[in-house]
Order: sequence, then structure tokens, then C-alpha cells
Amino acid sequence: MLIRKAVTDRLGVYPDFFRVLEKDEVALKWVFDEAHYAYLEAPFPSLWKEKLFTYLSLFTENKYCVLRHAAFLTGHGYPAGDRDSAVMTPADVRDLLLTPLPDFQQYASYLSYLETISRANAWPENDHSFDEAMFFGAVSVFLKDGPYSEFKLKFSRIFGEGLYSRLMSLLAFIQSAHFWTELNAEELSIEPDAEELLRQFPGLQSSLRERYEALLRRDRTHGGAIYGNNTQVLLQTLTTLEQQPTLDGGEEYDLGYDMALRRVRDIISAARKLLT
Repeated sequence: MLIRKAVTDRLGVYPDFFRVLEKDEVALKWVFDEAHYAYLEAPFPSLWKEKLFTYLSLFTENKYCVLRHAAFLTGHGYPAGDRDSAVMTPADVRDLLLTPLPDFQQYASYLSYLETISRANAWPENDHSFDEAMFFGAVSVFLKDGPYSEFKLKFSRIFGEGLYSRLMSLLAFIQSAHFWTELNAEELSIEPDAEELLRQFPGLQSSLRERYEALLRRDRTHGGAIYGNNTQVLLQTLTTLEQQPTLDGGEEYDLGYDMALRRVRDIISAARKLLT
């Protein structure tokens, strides 16, 4: 199968995520094309993208995504499809996964920092402060946690329409990957390299479960919108989104939202095809 070779060549491994989609070649090609555009070719640092994907995967009940992408981070395969990317130690990945969400003051400090950044036509190199502020700003937008609307405005001002829409596309693809993972949870298997991480850190799996439950408690306490509690809730949410009209211009037009909404509709259509 040509897509299997393309995936393996690009990622260095063939994730089970793609294997379970082989029952429908149309869906498989659609998901890989989306991954190629929104994730692999997104014009942001490879390690940053992979760390973001891994961290946001904490917010799904199924642990396939977080372990698969944690394995990428440690060099089992290529982070974000980049064979030349730097990698992390397992201990550093564990620290990433145990990093708490920012509180209000931390979010405010990231917003203040981003306010000092001038318009950028590309991602600044070797700027740890920028990487961190963008990372947790993207987390805020994805989860609708904290001042996510302010972060979107900062991202749009810094990057302009082109790079802003690519960032929103990356977040939309991460969400769609989580959706497919939940949809196929019973068929997915953790790959041997990801299992090795669990063997290196025997307490990691229980720590991840505790982390997920703590995040859900935080969500209930603060009335947030943390994504991915279970597939049924997610399907209901996506169906509600599907029924919303797309935006049609004017001062309130939000390109990132509109693109994400269109992708959600595509995801639902492809998912229903698999289920019927």
C-alpha cells in the first residue's frame, strides 16, 4: 500500500493509528493528507509541534496518542516527521507530561510577553521565551482554558493571516487525531517503542491517569471546556458544531474558527461512513 510506505518514510515508523484506518482507503488517505498539511508541513519547529501534540494528548481518556507522540519525542520515529529534529530524554518527556496547566498569573505573563513581539514572517529561532509563550497560548486556545481569545488575537497580530491559519489548522488536526483515536480505541494497540517508555518508567501510566482525572476535576471546578472526556460526549459536541453556520465575513470573521469548523464537518462525514 502506497500510503503505508509514505507514512513510514516520513515518520520512521508505521503507527497503529494508520493501520486501523486501512479498512477504508478513502478515510486513510484523507487523514494522511490532513496530517501532511496541518502537522508535518506546518512551518513551526518540529520539536515544538511534537511537544504540543504530546501535551494536548493528555486531555483524552485513551492514552494511545500521548504514548505514541512521547515515543516520537524520544527518537522512536521522527518528531513531527523530521528525521533531523532534536529529541528529548525520557525523563524530560515525563517532566513535560507532569507540567501543570498555567494559572491566571502565568497566562497573563505569557500574554504580556507576546505583546512585546513585533510582526513575524517566520518562527523566531532559538527563542525559548517565545516557544514557551506560544506553547501555552496554543494550549489555552485548544482547551478554551483561560484567556484563549486574547491569545488568538496575539497570534493573529504576530503572524498575520497565513501563519495564523496554519497554527489553527495544526490545532484542528490534533483534535481530529484525538477523535479518530477515540473512535477506534478498541482496535488500537500501543506500539513496542511506546511500551518501552512504560517499562522505563513503571509509574508513568498511573501518573498519566491521575493527571487526566485531575484535569477533569479542574475543568468541572472552573467551568471550562476541556476536550475529549469520552467519545459519546465528543460526538454530541461535534454534531452541535456541524449544525452551526460557517462565518461569512465582516468584522467578526474568524478564519481559524471557520477552517476548524469545516474540518469538523469533514471529520464527522468520514466517521459516519466508517460507522455505517
